[in-house]
Amino acid sequence: MRCAPVRPPAPQARRSRRPGTCPEPVTSAEGDGAVGIDLGLGHFAVLSDGTKIDAPRFLRRAEKKLKRAQQAFSRKAKGGAAFAWNDTGYDAPRAWEAAARHLAGDGPGAHPARTDGTVRSLLAFFDTQHLAPTFGAEPWQPQAPELAARLDRFHTAWEAGRERAALRELRPYARLLAAAPERIRSGVADRGFVADCGPWLGALSLWECSFERTLDALGARLDGHDARAARWFAEAAADARRAGEIHTIPGETRPEGPVRVADGVLDTFITEAAEGA
Repeated sequence: MRCAPVRPPAPQARRSRRPGTCPEPVTSAEGDGAVGIDLGLGHFAVLSDGTKIDAPRFLRRAEKKLKRAQQAFSRKAKGGAAFAWNDTGYDAPRAWEAAARHLAGDGPGAHPARTDGTVRSLLAFFDTQHLAPTFGAEPWQPQAPELAARLDRFHTAWEAGRERAALRELRPYARLLAAAPERIRSGVADRGFVADCGPWLGALSLWECSFERTLDALGARLDGHDARAARWFAEAAADARRAGEIHTIPGETRPEGPVRVADGVLDTFITEAAEGA
């Protein structure tokens, strides 16, 4: 495509010409197929044969994408802002509760049964990510405090000879953790949050398979089914290994590497249970 020679416009035409346009080129009398281009504001270009080319909207699309990303980040950062403002006075349970209810869509018109279940799942998930090694080499906030407290009560009951009661009391929380990933995926409207948490939710699913299978194995051992217990301990170890192979999303987090779920708490319980078999 080429432009034919352009005749100089009359002075009046120069004054009336729209900003950002050029005079429409004249098609040559010889009919060599040249087409003129009028660059305007309504369209990217209008050819002399009437063809209109819409303006590309790369900037508008990029602005919308950035806006969605900023909104997602703002929603996820609520608890972190409270921690950054006053880390020593940070009230984790209160911040978690507010964040969980926000993500679950709690508010006017919300269905309590649905949002409450999602809130419980989110709080259990948050607990597996609770660690803050801010001051010195030792974490000043414990890892997975809720799960750790329940496992401590389990050990106390087990060592006191109430093994079956210990298993019975721990089972509901294990089931809550096992159901949490799917409940979060389906109950949280912020898809950016769900996408960013994908590796951790996947790892949690495997860790909870390992956790529940470990409880099954402990029960089988109590019933005298040693071969079954050994098989279930082996299955629990395999699920734990698979969970440890899940990595963070490249470029999304620092540092990158294997995701951690209640590390030092859940993995320790599963390993010690099998070693004591």
